[in-house]
Amino acid sequence: MLDPFQCESSEGQRASYQEILERLMNGLAFCRSIGLKSLAEKGRFSHYQNRIKRLIQIARQGEDLPAKEKQRIVDQLQQYLVALSE
Repeated sequence: MLDPFQCESSEGQRASYQEILERLMNGLAFCRSIGLKSLAEKGRFSHYQNRIKRLIQIARQGEDLPAKEKQRIVDQLQQYLVALSE
């Protein structure tokens, strides 16, 4: 499973899920500022935002996740990895 607080970037630098979320939110804010609000909200980046928020919640919960929830994360691991890296 992923480290609950860190993710390694393509440059080999480590960033917390919170830092990644903040960068994504800054990007979405920029999109809104140039008139792309509806596209940004309906696009993949809003889905990424939701996945990263979920990872932050999971990290705060620790190992107390129900088996069903753990399996859901495993089943969607590729989507979570894309949300963290794109």
